[in-house]
Amino acid sequence: MATAHADSWQEQPFALEYHHEEAKHRYTPDLLVCWGSRREVVEIKDDREAELPENQGRFALIGELLAEHGYSFRVWRRSEVCAEPRLTNSNLILRYRCIEAPTAERERIRRAFSSTTELPLHKLCEISEMPAQSVLRLVLDGAIHIDWWEPLRLESRVSVCPIGRQVWPCTSEETTCR
Repeated sequence: MATAHADSWQEQPFALEYHHEEAKHRYTPDLLVCWGSRREVVEIKDDREAELPENQGRFALIGELLAEHGYSFRVWRRSEVCAEPRLTNSNLILRYRCIEAPTAERERIRRAFSSTTELPLHKLCEISEMPAQSVLRLVLDGAIHIDWWEPLRLESRVSVCPIGRQVWPCTSEETTCR
């Protein structure tokens, strides 16, 4: 939910019926995430379940079937979903999803980054004369970025480019700053 780049998320978006070893099977994915023309089907499993050989084989087959229809497929492990400090950072930033970020505030942020691509959060708040909550709201919009893998503090780096480890959900073009 805390990625600004997804155009849409849909829970249990469809059922895939297929035949394998002379038996009919039905698979319903947990999520469908779309951004641009990319459509990624996500299965969320406990780590132990994801590691079971029968599930790995099944997921490989499902990935192949979905690829024939233009979907990519990924198993998202519980350890990835609950990874810290990413989960704590997401929960914190999601608190500010209802805050408005007026055009004037966005312009102050743009100006603050006119001569640099990265600033500490407290410095960005000082330069832009915006409270941290408003700045963090812009992370949800994708206007600015944080390092999700570092605990979020006033000293945290904020950038106009993705920073830190770029682990899904992220498209390859997001890994470099233009």
